[in-house]
Amino acid sequence: MTNEETKFEKKTIKGDAEKSNEENDEVQYEATFKLGEDFGKVGAVLVENEQSKEMFLKSIVLDGFPHGPLHVTCDSWLQPKDHVKRVFFIDKVSIKKKLNIFLILMLQHKIKIRPCFKI
Repeated sequence: MTNEETKFEKKTIKGDAEKSNEENDEVQYEATFKLGEDFGKVGAVLVENEQSKEMFLKSIVLDGFPHGPLHVTCDSWLQPKDHVKRVFFIDKVSIKKKLNIFLILMLQHKIKIRPCFKI
């Protein structure tokens, strides 16, 4: 993600999630991250599935913030070990901000989008 002031990409904070609970065919994972005070606001989360099979990611909750937890609704399948990071946005982030982050990621990864309609 990018720093709003400098427009440069923020350093990625990495961590491994470990299984913490399993109930009714749902598995909860937990990971601990430490963000520096200069990190700024969290607008999105990058997720990579390192399992050997696909998994369905329902949601992410980030605890430990002064104004309460941040919620990320995912409802998405993650393919196994494909080393492709998926971007999931914090639920409170505006659509305009999501589009800006998406466009920056497209430019960084040189993703080409083909129009799905003719003008």
